[in-house]
Amino acid sequence: MITSVHLDELDLVVTVGHGPLTRQDVEAFARGQIASDRWPYGRLRLADLTSVQSSLTPPDAAAIAELYRTSTPEMRSIRQAIVASPRWDLARGFERHFDGDGSHTIVFNDLFGACRWLDVDFTTVHAVVARLRGELDGAP
Repeated sequence: MITSVHLDELDLVVTVGHGPLTRQDVEAFARGQIASDRWPYGRLRLADLTSVQSSLTPPDAAAIAELYRTSTPEMRSIRQAIVASPRWDLARGFERHFDGDGSHTIVFNDLFGACRWLDVDFTTVHAVVARLRGELDGAP
């Protein structure tokens, strides 16, 4: 499962993936974001994928990165942090295929380092990640 929230005051999109995750799940999530009348939003983006049990492959990650990259007309100055200790390989594949045209993605082992690089308050983001993960735990 995957969900996100946009923190307007920080212009930060926080995304949390939790539990089993397939390519179809992530593509449906991405298409939902892209279909939003607010898209593209979030000059800063953070994805915490530390509790994902993923069946995605490196080609899946590349395809999803391409979906985002080609649907976002203006990528300049977007900074994206991915926290992905269990599936570092997939996160790095996304990073390689997504970056370009002024956007910058870095994969981190921990949330603190990602928050520091994005220059956002760790305590605030940690609370949001915990809330989203809790919502996913309670989802049907």
